[in-house]
Amino acid sequence: MGVFAVIGGAISFGFPDQRGDSRTAREFLALGGSGQIAEARALLHLGTADSLSEDAMRAIFDPLAAFSEVSFTSVAWSMSNGVRQGRIEGTGTMADGCSSRLAFEMLNGAITHFSIAPLCQRQRRSV
Repeated sequence: MGVFAVIGGAISFGFPDQRGDSRTAREFLALGGSGQIAEARALLHLGTADSLSEDAMRAIFDPLAAFSEVSFTSVAWSMSNGVRQGRIEGTGTMADGCSSRLAFEMLNGAITHFSIAPLCQRQRRSV
């Protein structure tokens, strides 16, 4: 019975953290996609934000089309010495059907690394 209590406790404490990481990643994509770069950058771990300027993030997000759908199919996390690390992977799909593979690495709920590949470009309008 004790083993089931430990497993149940791990599941009940872990799932909220996984949902929180997924929510942070979705918010990051939505903010960046809507041009709110400073707000998106605030979701980065301080070390990551220090190495990725607002201008560099703008260069990533400005040509990127907004995702109409984001699905995370793999969420993994571990806890050691009070430090929670996580990895989230999935797919973002644009309205025109272009899809990007998404990957986020998290440390205590903050984004330490992200990958969006390929970068689906906004449709350019002819004048």
